[in-house]
Amino acid sequence: APGNGGVAHAAHHHGHSYAAPGDDAEGYSGHVHSAPLVPVDVPLSPRDFTAVKNFCKERNVVLAVVGQEQLLREGLADELRAVGVPTFGPSQAAAEVGSASAFSRPFLERCKVPLAA
Repeated sequence: APGNGGVAHAAHHHGHSYAAPGDDAEGYSGHVHSAPLVPVDVPLSPRDFTAVKNFCKERNVVLAVVGQEQLLREGLADELRAVGVPTFGPSQAAAEVGSASAFSRPFLERCKVPLAA
């Protein structure tokens, strides 16, 4: 799922796909392959980690997808995994490394990875 402007959290459960859009993606609906994403019909903010965890646990979600970079850096994927919800998205540590140009640029240069000017 895309970052800002896209789906912040998607969850799949027994043939149903739920999407909780980020603040800037109100009313988002789209498709992942052929499975429609249906906006969550409950007051749920992806930034309320406790509510997201409870939502996933109560509905026995089989896969949660965290796509918004800010939520990844804040550790939502880690929190979901910690309560047993299978989650697609990097750990908080990996998200911080990937988003921190102060760290990533020198690292990529040391590894001789070509970079844009």
